Amino acid sequence: MFFNSVNNQLIMVLFINLLMILLQQRSKQANGFLTGNISGSEILGGGSINSDFSNGMLRSFNFGEIMPTVGRSFGMPYVGSLISNSVGVNGVGGFGSGEYSVDLIKKFEGFSPKAYWDYDHYSIGYGTRANSPDEVITKEEAEIRLRKHVDQYVIPGIKNIIGQERWNQLSYNQKSALVSFVYNLGLGQAEQVLILVKKGKIKEAAQEMKKYVYAGGEVLESLVYRRNEEAKLLLS
Repeated sequence: MFFNSVNNQLIMVLFINLLMILLQQRSKQANGFLTGNISGSEILGGGSINSDFSNGMLRSFNFGEIMPTVGRSFGMPYVGSLISNSVGVNGVGGFGSGEYSVDLIKKFEGFSPKAYWDYDHYSIGYGTRANSPDEVITKEEAEIRLRKHVDQYVIPGIKNIIGQERWNQLSYNQKSALVSFVYNLGLGQAEQVLILVKKGKIKEAAQEMKKYVYAGGEVLESLVYRRNEEAKLLLS
């Protein structure tokens, strides 16, 4: 009995390694978002991989649904759950809930271990509000604060405006774009874009996004670039 259990675990580890190789071969990452062509039927005939593509971007990849299936196939459902919880977004590591990614936020905000003046307040880490002007934090703490802010404020705020049903209809990339946009602007300034999304006017929302490029009364090229990236993602 002991040896059977050990053998099952070894087989499971080998299978996961092969699965990772398959994903790496059949897809590539661009700014944290999977591209390529891979179907659920190629992985145990199951899992939740939506092959509805637009501009080459994978709309949905729910690794959390695939791995429990893998675990059950080896008589170890708990293993699948543990792996799906530890892998992260996109199925190949990352940072988010599996519904969306915060890679865009991290890319544009950058990491600062020390508090810095951010127009009207002190920020730190990945753009969260600092507790004091002389605060210093680690990357790990910065990620915790980022996740907490998104989970407690950004996501509930978006859903409150567009509704749970509309949120569920959005693709992985569209959710990621809105999370980045709202994180940067705050719900107040992002409301007009969210109302357009609620009405299903995605193209109009993407165009509206591009207007929010001012800071301190001046157009910032970094914001122009960020808005263009978010708008492109919203349309994918």
